[in-house]
Amino acid sequence: MIGNGSLKKALTFIDDGYDAVATNTFRSNLTSLQPELDRYRNEDTLALTIDPAEAVRLQIKHIHPAAQRRVVHEKNSEWNTSARVIFPLPNGYVVRSLHYHPFLIAARRLQRAHQLDYLPLDTNFMGAVFADPGEFDRKIAVPSDASTVAVIELSHHEAEPADPERPKVASIEDMADIFQRTALQAFGSPLNLHFLRNRLFFVSDEYQFGAPEEANDIAFFSQHVNR
Repeated sequence: MIGNGSLKKALTFIDDGYDAVATNTFRSNLTSLQPELDRYRNEDTLALTIDPAEAVRLQIKHIHPAAQRRVVHEKNSEWNTSARVIFPLPNGYVVRSLHYHPFLIAARRLQRAHQLDYLPLDTNFMGAVFADPGEFDRKIAVPSDASTVAVIELSHHEAEPADPERPKVASIEDMADIFQRTALQAFGSPLNLHFLRNRLFFVSDEYQFGAPEEANDIAFFSQHVNR
């Protein structure tokens, strides 16, 4: 689902000269969120209309168990590496990710054919369309506020299968080391590293988690990707 008005907002970036708007999200728990959806449904059209800020609030409230395993916290013994890493804030999360989804791409950028493979669009396709690192900042808009172009990715509550090969973690330093040896090596293209330098904030004033005022993502990525 996308927040109401997100496409219109994305178009303003295209009008300002960007050729794409890229964003990211983390998985939300459809099993727990679904009972709340009826309040946003139009009884006549059955359409769901959710304000972007409200969409972010729902994402924070209904973070999926699989996404919780990506939250960097010293007490998260079930932490598992991926291309997306989530850091707690007092009122939400900040996401750092090697993969960003092409929310909107200008037609002028797609005047020639681009070969697709069986990998997700955020893996190879974006790198094919934007191959010149000199264009990344100028031509790809990457909003830092998740409510700018709000996207809710939903799946039912289901536990990830146990992975006997998953490295054991005893500290945040372990998590950083595992991320750099796995996801960063697998997906460390220039465009993916550019995306990883961006911080995407999912915050809502309704929440106070007792997390540190500043996310620990700066230290987590200090060796490789921070500006």
